Amino acid sequence: MLSFYSNDIICLDFTHGMNAYGFDLATILVLDDKREGFPAAFILSNRQDSKSLSVAFAAIKEHVSISPKVMMTDDTESFLNAWRTVFGVPEKRPLCTWHVDRSWRSIVKLIKKPENQIQAYKVVRCLLMETEEEAFYIMLQEALKNFNETDEFREFNNYFEHVYCK
Repeated sequence: MLSFYSNDIICLDFTHGMNAYGFDLATILVLDDKREGFPAAFILSNRQDSKSLSVAFAAIKEHVSISPKVMMTDDTESFLNAWRTVFGVPEKRPLCTWHVDRSWRSIVKLIKKPENQIQAYKVVRCLLMETEEEAFYIMLQEALKNFNETDEFREFNNYFEHVYCK
């Protein structure tokens, strides 16, 4: 399955805290003929850093020739750095929407007032849902300008710009 479906999109995800021993499960998913995620490989490790993932990816590379155009991950760099080391740079790297949303829900708490948290979250969710590229960039510039003009939003703005606008 991995060799057959891996030339299009690969998704990488960690499942955390599933046992008492400190091991996490990394799953490599491919999209099947129906464009549904299919788990094609698993990595069980007590570490999530680029070095340990590179070792696992090198073992996979020994057995399967894969070169996906797109690699979807969470918003950490360990998957991407390890992947680059072993397989090279993918053409595209979208982030998993679920992980992005979870991150935003957490970081919006940098804003003190709950009503401002809601406002900031709604703005970034609108950005996430926008499909027209030109409209997206207009909305993004306006959001960053508004976030930066208000002291209460500055820390959130700095995080958002640094992590999601680079």
